[in-house]
Amino acid sequence: MAKAIVMCKCEKCGKEFKKEKMCCNRSEANSFEEWAKENCTECPECYKARIESQKAEKANVLKEKYNLPEIIGASEKQVNYANSLRDEYIVCAKDSFGVSNFDLIDEMRDELNQYPDRIAKKSAQMGLTEQEYIENKIKRCYPIEYKLLTMTNAGEIIELLKFRV
Repeated sequence: MAKAIVMCKCEKCGKEFKKEKMCCNRSEANSFEEWAKENCTECPECYKARIESQKAEKANVLKEKYNLPEIIGASEKQVNYANSLRDEYIVCAKDSFGVSNFDLIDEMRDELNQYPDRIAKKSAQMGLTEQEYIENKIKRCYPIEYKLLTMTNAGEIIELLKFRV
């Protein structure tokens, strides 16, 4: 075992930081050190800030796209926490093929609206309007996402997402 240790300099903030890696042998460690000198140009703090900024930007785009309601809570701290949980969830909520669950809800609405006769018959059998039938179907398939599209209470959002994100 050999340990590769490289001192790198962040191109953004100019701070020096250490990059370490355990390798199988000295030649692998030397190879990593050479690679790291050329490619490790962002310190952990700047990397974290960049990733958080990208997530926030993506969350804002998705909030606008899905017209998510404003969150209301007992305190500003609670509202900020609920917003951060919801933002994290909407950025990460995808099916096994990488498609956003919120996009799947839109697709489901479109598909259901393509069959008005079937929807009318099923909704009449259940004693619902066609819109209520569609919304109930979405609630059953995507319960968390549906709640996020409609919920405004910060406490409820925190309870819903605190162990999911």
